[in-house]
Parts: sequence; C-alpha cells; structure tokens
Amino acid sequence: MKMLSIDDLIYDQKRSTSLRIQHWLHIELFSWQWWLMVIVWFGSVLLWWRLADKKRIKELLLYGFMSACVITLLDDIGSELGAWGYGYNVIPVFNRLMPVDFGVLSVAYMLTYQVFKPWKLFIAGHILLAFVLAFVAEPFAKHSGVYIQHGWSNVYSFPIYIAMPIVLRLIMEQLFRVENR
Repeated sequence: MKMLSIDDLIYDQKRSTSLRIQHWLHIELFSWQWWLMVIVWFGSVLLWWRLADKKRIKELLLYGFMSACVITLLDDIGSELGAWGYGYNVIPVFNRLMPVDFGVLSVAYMLTYQVFKPWKLFIAGHILLAFVLAFVAEPFAKHSGVYIQHGWSNVYSFPIYIAMPIVLRLIMEQLFRVENR
C-alpha cells in the first residue's frame, strides 16, 4: 500500500470540503432542520442573556467559554474518528454542530452553573441535564437527521455530560483560589 503524502491528504480534505459545501447548498441550506438550528442557536443565546446574572457575567462567560472549548474539542474528536456526524449544519465549513456547541450546551451549562451553587445541587442539576441531553435531545436530533451516530450510543454521552461540568467547576474554583491569593 502506497503511503499518502501530505499533498494527498490536503487534496482529499479540499475535495471533502467542496462536497460538504455542495451538499449544504443543495440539501441543508434553508431546510426546516437548518431553520430549526438557527432558531435554537439564537434562541439559546437570547435566553442566556435574559436569564444570566449580570453581576456574575465575567464568571459565567469564562465558564461558558471553557465549556464551549471542551465541547468543541470533544465534538471534533468524535466526528473526526467517525463516531458521529451531522446531516445538517448552519455553516458548511465546520464539521461540528455550532448551534449546540456554542449555543445549547454552553448556555445550559452556564445557567446550571449559575443556578445550582451548592455542590450537591450542582451535581444533581447536571445529572438531570445530562439525562435530558442524552436521552431526549440526542434522540430528537437523530430522528430529525441532524445528528448521525456511527457506533456511538447516547449511553456514552450521559457520563460525559455529567463529568465535564464538574471538572470545569473544579477548574473555576482553583482559578478563584489563585485570584484571591
């Protein structure tokens, strides 16, 4: 078997991107799924703005930014490894679900972080949120053709939806300790 050069890989990537843009232009753009994602994206951001504690806005945005970074990293890894993919995207050149990565999930994590301050409530809130995300939102996205699983199961998502915000909160608490020294 011939080893592929970096030029071969770049060529294949360009071809894949071109095919993805063609698919987006002819199938995804302005479909009901596309409109739903646009509405969900902007709706989640507007909801966050309406409900966010403006006195804690820097703290919430830091937590949200860290959430979005980790979510995007995990999304990129999973889609790159072929565990899942997306049948519809708001923007064709990103192989991730932007309205979820930078909208729904980040907003849900920020609002849960804001509302559930004691650790026990924080964990309970995230267990409930993880259940809704893994066993309600993911199946809906799958049923609508937006989210396509390839060997991935919602059961795998559930503990990740719980563990990630816990780790991020521990990081936030460490940052506060450093800041207060």
